[in-house]
Amino acid sequence: MGVLPEALMNYLALLGWAPTGGTREIFSKEELVKEFSLERVTPSPAIFDMEKLYWMDRHYIKNAPAERIRKLAEPYFVQAFRKDAGEKSSAAANVSWNPSPQVTDWLGKITDFLAPSVDRLDQLPQRASPIFHYNAHAALSAPDNAEVVAWAKTTAVLDAFAKHIMDDESSKRGQLTADRFKAIVNEVKTETGAKGKELFHPIRIVITGSHSGPDFDKLIPIIEEGSRLGLPQHVLNVRERVAEFQKARTARA
Repeated sequence: MGVLPEALMNYLALLGWAPTGGTREIFSKEELVKEFSLERVTPSPAIFDMEKLYWMDRHYIKNAPAERIRKLAEPYFVQAFRKDAGEKSSAAANVSWNPSPQVTDWLGKITDFLAPSVDRLDQLPQRASPIFHYNAHAALSAPDNAEVVAWAKTTAVLDAFAKHIMDDESSKRGQLTADRFKAIVNEVKTETGAKGKELFHPIRIVITGSHSGPDFDKLIPIIEEGSRLGLPQHVLNVRERVAEFQKARTARA
């Protein structure tokens, strides 16, 4: 279920048992061995609270060495890619796909980026879905995005952003940097007068399919790098996402 073994051990130790003094809940293995005693075990039936377990796992994920979390998370990404490949093709070569060192490093960057926001590691592929899967038509029709799409300045923001991205040379090469992306957004801000939510929410819908989401400074380089890797399913770069979104807008008009 994606829970770190030390989190599970810590949680199980606290079922029906309480440490001496205070309400402390996080213990290392060595501390549990030293502290645990049968005398402090209650005869009352314990309640297995999954939310409490996931809360504890989130603590261990945040505090574990990044390299360890990368290694533990990779199989969940590989499994998700293989599932996607299997759904799209019956070719054994696709279903048995294994990541190259470059892909492994890229998945590690995604893990570093998203791990602090998950309760367990098997949630990572779903949390990374805006990177792996992009559907412009779904983004435009999503009820959660309807208010943003209807804002007075959204059309101007979308038009200006699309023009700048499609004209940008680094974007054409699939090498758009976070700094260049930020500069383009500032240009859109100047041209349209939009700022804050009026500026960023429409752009976020274009890039991720949702008006809320992760930080652009880290997301844009991940998307651009992923688009250049040999993955079972191509990751659309920013320019490709803008193009798809413009087609969806045209079809909807």
